[in-house]
Amino acid sequence: MHTTALTLSRLHLTPFNLDMVSDRYVSWLLDPEVVKYSEQRHRHHSVESCRAFVASIDHVHAHMWAIFHGDSHVGNITAHRDTPNGTADVGILMGDRSVWGQGFGAETYGAVTEWLLASGCRMVTGGTMEANKGMTRVFEKCGFSIDGVRPGFFMLDGTPTGMVLASKA
Repeated sequence: MHTTALTLSRLHLTPFNLDMVSDRYVSWLLDPEVVKYSEQRHRHHSVESCRAFVASIDHVHAHMWAIFHGDSHVGNITAHRDTPNGTADVGILMGDRSVWGQGFGAETYGAVTEWLLASGCRMVTGGTMEANKGMTRVFEKCGFSIDGVRPGFFMLDGTPTGMVLASKA
């Protein structure tokens, strides 16, 4: 299934393309606060590495959208499908800190979840660090069940923290 644009009440999700890789986008991945709870914090990022990542996306089994608020690119959301199992795993990065706390993450995550469920997925999953209370609230707002916590899975600032596993069917 091809990634399609989604229009939400306050946001527009556009299928991500190579032209959207910008210095601004890369700066999000280099901002320790933005990637604090992301495994992206362990990687070096550049325009070239990000372009290579976008070019490598298997558009049959993966979707990537740029999140726009008005004309401003404020984040990205991805979904990786496991077609044989009828599932998809969703990850989100709200890179523009000026929009944090406005509910855009939940609005986006919920819309992509519903789109995936309507397009043949039987279950949508997500995961986050136990310390990431904002993402845990997104799961709750979007009607996800917290399936469990894998204790000590991640290291955050030298301290083990659990991985929250969530799903919606």
